[in-house]
Order: sequence, then C-alpha cells, then structure tokens
Amino acid sequence: MVASGERLSCSGCYTQLSLQGIPLVVDLYVLSLKGYYIVLGTQWLQILGSIIWDFFKNVNEVLP
Repeated sequence: MVASGERLSCSGCYTQLSLQGIPLVVDLYVLSLKGYYIVLGTQWLQILGSIIWDFFKNVNEVLP
C-alpha cells in the first residue's frame, strides 16, 4: 500500500543494493511508479541509525 492508500502489485523483490559503493541488505519491491527510480521508506532508513537532516542547506549526515 502506498501513501495514497492505493494498493500496487509487486513484480519482484531485490535483497541487495549498493549505494556509493556501500553494499546494503534490504528488501526492495519492484513497483510500477512513474517518475521514480526508487522510493526509500522508514524500514530502509532504520538500518542507517541516527541521521541529521538540514533542509535549509539540503544536506544530511548519517551518524556512526
């Protein structure tokens, strides 16, 4: 289910991802969404731990 409440069918699932050369093990579901390559949800963000967001400067930092 997406934020609008609509239910989308999933055509597959990936469990490995590499961001900037860093391998991650996550559940990624293949959905047909126009205009998006990937949508990161709270389940994915939880694996990062603490994050500092500065929306004025448009930057974020993941704390060790």
